[in-house]
Amino acid sequence: MDPKYYRFTIVHHGYSLVIRLNDVIIDTDPQGVFRNRNFINNQYILDGKNTLTIEIGLAGDLPKDLTLQCTVQELTETDIQNNATPKPVLVLEFPGKQAPSFPAQISGEFKVESPFGRWQWEDAETLEMTPEAAADLTGVIEKLHQALSSKDLASMRSIVDVKTREMAKAFYVDPAERLKDQEKFFSDIFSDSQFGMEPLKTDDLDIVPMARNRLFLVRHKGGGVALESKELSEGYNFSLPVIAAKVSGKWSVVR
Repeated sequence: MDPKYYRFTIVHHGYSLVIRLNDVIIDTDPQGVFRNRNFINNQYILDGKNTLTIEIGLAGDLPKDLTLQCTVQELTETDIQNNATPKPVLVLEFPGKQAPSFPAQISGEFKVESPFGRWQWEDAETLEMTPEAAADLTGVIEKLHQALSSKDLASMRSIVDVKTREMAKAFYVDPAERLKDQEKFFSDIFSDSQFGMEPLKTDDLDIVPMARNRLFLVRHKGGGVALESKELSEGYNFSLPVIAAKVSGKWSVVR
């Protein structure tokens, strides 16, 4: 099957937004600043029916223009090269014919023949986040933090192997090439004289269930990413978002 890319375009005038594809958070805009935004997201596209939901709130005063529109387009590589705008597979609009009230939610469905096959997280266990499950998942974060802190590339790679391979598949990259690029990236930041991980505080970890309790986003309360380095010599912090699933009895970082 030829490569396909799924572009999401959202135009609004100051709403706070949470955008979920198949009940997975793919974008957030809590301050309402990304008012004309488009991005490609392949990694949560399913074969067959896909559901897109937008949670809408007020980031401040009520916008003078209340309209919001979201479109989803299926693009080929030629479409991208030619900056083409094919007919959307889904259009969502707010507020429609009803007087808006907040918080609000709009949703719709679209069907595609996915070129990606089946993701591992689709077969993950459906879990309630009990204290025991939270402790197991926190243990994965601790192991990943330790691997990064000790610059143990082999251990880090084993923990994120599913993520690495499936993200390669999502964007039509040879997994071997992606692993090679990953190794170079981490070799570069590990060799930075200022590299070091920020201390891991597990008491404020926030575990967000997604994909109907099959995927779990791990972040710090307030929305901070789970793992972050100290500032590197080039003036930026390396950060690693973590989305995990329990597949065949084992927790894996899958995104």
